[in-house]
Amino acid sequence: MTENAKLANLDLDLRQIMLAQERSMREMQELKEGLNKVLSSVITHADIPEWVDLKQACQLKRLNSFNTVKQHFWLKPGCGQKKFQRICDGRIVYNRDEVIIPWLSVTSENLLSYLENCGLDKSCLPEKLRKELEAAAKRLDSPVPMEV
Repeated sequence: MTENAKLANLDLDLRQIMLAQERSMREMQELKEGLNKVLSSVITHADIPEWVDLKQACQLKRLNSFNTVKQHFWLKPGCGQKKFQRICDGRIVYNRDEVIIPWLSVTSENLLSYLENCGLDKSCLPEKLRKELEAAAKRLDSPVPMEV
């Protein structure tokens, strides 16, 4: 192989490396922008008032169905139990640390265990909902297959 051919190959390799680096830089910039977007939407402990009413709680959890939550006790913070509620200025409010923070992490998969933690039995739920929640909890407990 001649010197010119070797230089041409080196030049080609260098260009490929530069293109790969440029592509990686663009991807890193996109990741950084995505991360900044996520971080700007994260609610921190300090962002939540010490006492929160139901409407504020639904906004914190980004629920659009305030009326649905209001109608069904099992969807409310503390499962609607009076021991988790206080009255402030004529409104029912919930404590951030004792009630709201744990409630924010409740999903369909762990609603039954949250219900039990609040001191309620799952038999208080409508049968159809109870079966759906039990199926969701089983999906959470079952191992997730790993892709190879």
